[in-house]
Amino acid sequence: MDTIGFICERTHPVFWPVAERLAARGFDVRFFEPGERITRAEIGELAALVNKKIRPESFAALHYADRIGVPTWNGFFATTALSCRLVALNALEAVGCRVPAVHFEKPPSEYVAKGRYSWTGSPTLGGEGISTRSASEQRRSTTSTTRSTTAARPTFACSPPGRN
Repeated sequence: MDTIGFICERTHPVFWPVAERLAARGFDVRFFEPGERITRAEIGELAALVNKKIRPESFAALHYADRIGVPTWNGFFATTALSCRLVALNALEAVGCRVPAVHFEKPPSEYVAKGRYSWTGSPTLGGEGISTRSASEQRRSTTSTTRSTTAARPTFACSPPGRN
């Protein structure tokens, strides 16, 4: 029977039930731990590859799957294009989705601090975000709040839509 691979935690609240339904329909299901390398041989044995967690190792697996013709869900090109949180927010906004406001200083209302890329740590409610720069470099760069500077900023805060 065909094997469908999932790059996500085995206990994921959405993908675990999906995997159970696929197994009930006769598919073999294999979970790959996010952040762990998946070999080319493992990818070659799959009928399809589903990616939930964006990690550098996921990019390599998705890239190889695309190259050898293994169908993917959240494939290499889409994952690459949308791996930067600001690019993803802008893309969602462009197609009419409500997205949170982006700030480069702490906003006055509730917010979630996030790093530029999803694999750089967990979002933090009211936190400082995740940075690759020193504290002194961060202090020097927090004076601007314009969206045109997003490429130079590794951290930002998101306020819920309607709470800018």
